[in-house]
Amino acid sequence: MTPGGLRWRSLLHEEQGDAAPDYLFQEIKQRIAAGPISFTWYAQVAQDSDVIDDPAVAWPDDRRRVPLGTITIDQVGPNSPEADKALAFMPGTLPPGIEVADPMLTIRNASYPHSFQERNR
Repeated sequence: MTPGGLRWRSLLHEEQGDAAPDYLFQEIKQRIAAGPISFTWYAQVAQDSDVIDDPAVAWPDDRRRVPLGTITIDQVGPNSPEADKALAFMPGTLPPGIEVADPMLTIRNASYPHSFQERNR
């Protein structure tokens, strides 16, 4: 349950035709109007026996999780292609000294810009 009693859920198939193109943007505005939304971001720590280069292999649930920080959303920014582009997430773009073990991140870096262009047609 979120502030104001709003629940996160996917649209049912029969609801999709009636939904506005920006229904998720409208929904997040309602949530934030009821109060800030916060969640803690964790990193799961691998053990030597864990597969780190194949995202199809799940790690056991008992792996240690380290809190990285709390993210709080307390306002909604502009809903525009320009704002979306400024916030584009590229999972394989890493700072110097950090290397990717999972090849899917490199593949995603190639596909995310295409996805962004398709959303903004």
